[in-house]
Amino acid sequence: SDGKVVFKGKSDLECGTYAISGMDGKQLVEFIVPMENKKFRSDFELSGRKISIKKGNGENSLFVDFQNLINWEWEQLSGKDGFLAKVGAMQKTASAEYGGTLVDIILRNNLFAPETAMQMRENFPFGNPIIANTHFAREKVVQYLELLQNERYNDIGKEVNSLIGSIQDKD
Repeated sequence: SDGKVVFKGKSDLECGTYAISGMDGKQLVEFIVPMENKKFRSDFELSGRKISIKKGNGENSLFVDFQNLINWEWEQLSGKDGFLAKVGAMQKTASAEYGGTLVDIILRNNLFAPETAMQMRENFPFGNPIIANTHFAREKVVQYLELLQNERYNDIGKEVNSLIGSIQDKD
């Protein structure tokens, strides 16, 4: 069945990722509201597990391709190497065509698996305001805190305050 979701209000949506869920609470599609949110519009089509974009910006087209890859297309690739090659190609496109945008930041950091909290703190853009309104940033904060907890129980409070301060300083 067809459906339509319209976000209307007196102010524009903030830059970030947003999700549309079905009646059962299951997430159907996630999309990006870009920084230049002037009369933003995207039309998506869902067919089984596949999401396609009928109208929207290039940033969302690439983000939809990425969702399809991680949600189901990976099953059709030739193992880990095929998956990593596909993500690598998407990362190159994001960097070349949408450098510095939300899709670029998400794709560039999606497979980033730091071994230490310091590596993560130095390499992940926690202080970048365009990722603040995403579940992706929250996941990375949790990952950072888990790394931190494993490394140093005594300094957790100090590090959390510093991280929150760096995020708040950008507002």
